[in-house]
Amino acid sequence: METIGDAYMVASGLPQPNEHHAAEIADMSLEILAAVKKFKIRHRPGKQLQIRIGLHCGPVVAGALNNYYIVLFYLFIILGCLDVFSNLT
Repeated sequence: METIGDAYMVASGLPQPNEHHAAEIADMSLEILAAVKKFKIRHRPGKQLQIRIGLHCGPVVAGALNNYYIVLFYLFIILGCLDVFSNLT
């Protein structure tokens, strides 16, 4: 599972192929949808939580980054934020 902004991306059948990958993802999606329908928003009793689910089936190109590149990536994000905040004053 990976977060992308406010979304979650899940893959099945990686890194080992799984012949039931599509069914597993579809079942997971239906379980999430059922949980969202049951969820009650305490401070907004008249509102229903909404979710959007999309499925894709097909070949995937994926890469794994070792810890060095992940740390470097987050360091650049932090430095970028510091630069933005330093220019606000």
